[in-house]
Amino acid sequence: MNHVVKTDFTVSSHKVNNLKLLAISDLHMGLSITPEKLSKYVDEMNRLETPDFVFLVGDIVDERTDVSDMRSVFKSLSQLKSRNGIYYVYGNHDDIKKECEVHNIQVLEDEIKTIGNITLIGRKDASFSRKSSSELLKNVDKKNYIIVLDHQPLDMKENASNKADLQVSGHTHGGQIWPLGILQAITTGTMRYGVKKIDQFYTVTTSGIAGWGYPIKTGAPSEYAYITVK
Repeated sequence: MNHVVKTDFTVSSHKVNNLKLLAISDLHMGLSITPEKLSKYVDEMNRLETPDFVFLVGDIVDERTDVSDMRSVFKSLSQLKSRNGIYYVYGNHDDIKKECEVHNIQVLEDEIKTIGNITLIGRKDASFSRKSSSELLKNVDKKNYIIVLDHQPLDMKENASNKADLQVSGHTHGGQIWPLGILQAITTGTMRYGVKKIDQFYTVTTSGIAGWGYPIKTGAPSEYAYITVK
């Protein structure tokens, strides 16, 4: 996990043109990612074309992250350049709302945020009780470009049928250790990595920067995702 790369994903929509999104997931701060490494990655990301939105899609920290690292990670991530802010949804290993808010990172827990013609729907993690996708989407203006942020790549068919446009997820670590990720995808039917299209709806699942449990990743790149909608 010493080599973290930018991975480009492109999806299409008639609603927006050249929308730029930066997605970061699964840092699991403290296992293999140090504050010094994270600062370096933030500097790299800030040299990219400034995205319209930055999304932190869960497990930025976990149960092993100490208080000092927890504070430093959100201070570093708050330095990311974004035209319309930084938005966070919880994973199954984190709960750090206060630290996010101190650094002007907006937490969305089964909440809706509209900026211009872009609507963000940030979901609670599926590990916890949460509203259904249908309930969250039922009163949203479907003329807007609707982005669902969900740590785990779930409910894609439901999101598609309710006229969302894009889902951004993490959680899988791209399988982390080959071939376990492939076997999990086969046995559970979950999406492991990359882009999936259902009608006009897309899901982008990033493998994230780090992994969980072991400081090793062989199933997919250690990455941050740069998504272009055009």
